[in-house]
Amino acid sequence: MLIDIRMKDMDGITLLKEIKKLDKDAEAVMVSAVEDLNVIEEAKRYGARGYLTKPLVLDELEKVVMEQARWIKTGKKT
Repeated sequence: MLIDIRMKDMDGITLLKEIKKLDKDAEAVMVSAVEDLNVIEEAKRYGARGYLTKPLVLDELEKVVMEQARWIKTGKKT
């Protein structure tokens, strides 16, 4: 799933934490207009598989999605 860092009622890191409580195997890539290294590190610490900045470049989005699909398809071994 793609999760935006800034949302109306809950920030993306909090949402990621809540999702991981429900399903530790859930896969997420964070999206934000802000390139804050602290936020990026925190997102990865809580299980985000990637971090994309806005505006999204479709080629980059496709690359990340395809990498994650391959990772899942191969049994999360790579």
